[in-house]
Amino acid sequence: DVVLFRSPVLGICKGMQLINIWFGGDIYQHLADSHAHEYQGADQIHETRAQKGSFLEKIYGHRFCVNSAHHQGVDRPGRGIRYVQFADDGVVEALTHEYLPVAGVQWHPERLCFDFHRMDAADGAELLTYFVKQL
Repeated sequence: DVVLFRSPVLGICKGMQLINIWFGGDIYQHLADSHAHEYQGADQIHETRAQKGSFLEKIYGHRFCVNSAHHQGVDRPGRGIRYVQFADDGVVEALTHEYLPVAGVQWHPERLCFDFHRMDAADGAELLTYFVKQL
């Protein structure tokens, strides 16, 4: 596993779920309250909280809004995986590996930056810039 992750890896949406599965975790096939997270003609914007000391708290602070467009989510964490961001309904919105440069977000930073930046959500360019600087 370690050899495969010499460069930082950022999984987005299904990519985050696949990271969790790669490390032996699993996913919810359908979130019970998916209406709060599913794409409904537009992304759903909702508040989240970042774990203290996480890379996301360093970028955005403890509480910030993100977009959602999903009905699946991570369940049991894989080996070495820590969940570091949560929606108010408990859905995991981000994860990181304990010692490998691997992270994932359930939300879509690419739809919250540059021409798509929204005033009611975090600027996705800040997250993408953070990861580019890790290369």
